[in-house]
Amino acid sequence: MKRLAFFVAFMTLGTVGLIQLLTTVPRGPAPEGRAVREVTNVLNMDDVSVRQLHGDQVRWELQANNAIYNENTNTGRLREVSFRVFNKQASADAKPLFTGRSQQAILGQQPGNLVLQGDVVLSKGDGLEIRSQRIEYDADQELVTSPGQVRVRTPQGTQEGASLRYFLADDRLEFASPVFYQ
Repeated sequence: MKRLAFFVAFMTLGTVGLIQLLTTVPRGPAPEGRAVREVTNVLNMDDVSVRQLHGDQVRWELQANNAIYNENTNTGRLREVSFRVFNKQASADAKPLFTGRSQQAILGQQPGNLVLQGDVVLSKGDGLEIRSQRIEYDADQELVTSPGQVRVRTPQGTQEGASLRYFLADDRLEFASPVFYQ
């Protein structure tokens, strides 16, 4: 708990300090005849860890090679992401409900939710693997949604569909038509 408090304090103080020092970042030389575009209140950070807490329970945890936070929109974009998601009743030493990786994660659009994009792979300990270009995770409803083409591999076989809703509490998959089995 002390490490978490230290991390939050460090990130808060670091963010405030960097914003005060670097409120305007020029974006390189402008082509001739064009004005230089400036980006304000943007932080670019390397080797980032993010945890979503509900009370004292970790809901999900991300590790990323790079993160860009935009204070104006209150959103963050993380690159080269690995993640772990825990269920609502998880204890502090619980194993994750599922793990995975993606090319990027977007935070801040809806508090507590994850949007994962680009070669997303979600793995569960029972052999379930979900692959898609975009996966959205709603922590409050414990719902995984893939709005586009998705492939699900289980020990029983592989299924593909136009979209997917995975209800974690019931361990139930719901595909949109058509579904192809292999």
